[in-house]
Amino acid sequence: MKKYVQLYLGGPGGRAVSEEAMRAALAPMERAESFAGVIAGWTVRPEPYRWLRRFTRERGLKLYLWLPVLSEFGELRPFRGVEGFGGKPLGGARFDGDETFDFCCPTRRDTGRFLLEIYEERFAWAEFDGVFLDRIRFPAPSAGPQALFSCLCPACREAYGAAGLTKEMLRACRDRLRAEEKPLGIESRREGRYRFADPAFASYLDCRAGLVTALAGRLADWFHERGLAVGLDLFSPLLAPFVGQDYGALSKKADFVKPMLYRYTDTPAGIFYELRGIARAFAPAGREEAYFRALCEAAGARPEEGGGACFSAELAAARALCACEVLAGMELHTVPGRPPVTAGQVGDSVGRAARGGAAGAVASWNLLAAPEETVRAFAEMPKEK
Repeated sequence: MKKYVQLYLGGPGGRAVSEEAMRAALAPMERAESFAGVIAGWTVRPEPYRWLRRFTRERGLKLYLWLPVLSEFGELRPFRGVEGFGGKPLGGARFDGDETFDFCCPTRRDTGRFLLEIYEERFAWAEFDGVFLDRIRFPAPSAGPQALFSCLCPACREAYGAAGLTKEMLRACRDRLRAEEKPLGIESRREGRYRFADPAFASYLDCRAGLVTALAGRLADWFHERGLAVGLDLFSPLLAPFVGQDYGALSKKADFVKPMLYRYTDTPAGIFYELRGIARAFAPAGREEAYFRALCEAAGARPEEGGGACFSAELAAARALCACEVLAGMELHTVPGRPPVTAGQVGDSVGRAARGGAAGAVASWNLLAAPEETVRAFAEMPKEK
């Protein structure tokens, strides 16, 4: 099972990431025969990429540019933010110092053009082996109803209108979700797919996913035409429909997909972090915990025993939905002040990925911040019997 690692080098302005720090973080991986490559981004400073290009070529490894699609590059181009019912951009929320989560509209034609201009101006010189497209989504519903019902700019409303959905209908959908006893109106989930009580809401989610798929497809075609492999960083399948991600459609344009099967970390994209955020945003007053439990039940996400069964089930769902390789994404660390991820937990995730038939695993989300013991566990597990 091949293994990749992610290095977060900071936002466009970058951080002071030294060669020594990168070398030390990668050292435990060099002894892993399954070490296949490095995914790094998304500072526009050239120095880290120059060193990583030498490091990977000398060892026969792949180097992927970690490239957020619908967030993070607002200071380099005038991207238009997603809009809510009020007709104004929703804005973002900073995380880890320099991640902005300032999502922009996927429907506007200049969104893709701006991103490709940035790639050609700032990154193409490094001769990456591929690109790893992240943030191919709308803002997460854990941010509230306004995030779930975005983007509502004129271009997006036109697309919804073609599916028979008006702004007034979407407003009614939102209001029904708030009153619905079943979390997010989920009737059932089978084989990785939801059935919703409200047909209009289901149609809206499908239409929204089509907007993301259209942009991702154009970008993937552009990179493939230039000889670059394309990987996609996606929310876990149980969360993906609510951010506009259709595993089946997106995977047809990719060389591999990495589902973010984060079951320990209390940070964005963490499965239970996001589900709790949805409960806070949508539950009636005083019913947050009951809503969270009901949502977990409806989505098939059992938090018991560290979410191990959820990890395995979500990996199986991703493999069933995908038309390309699936590399299991797993966290090696979390943010300060939260219970740390342990070597034993990492070993369990790697073992589950191997037994679950994953083509590989990706150490997330920043090897530079991960304790050495969890990196070693990722490199060495599963041990041969």
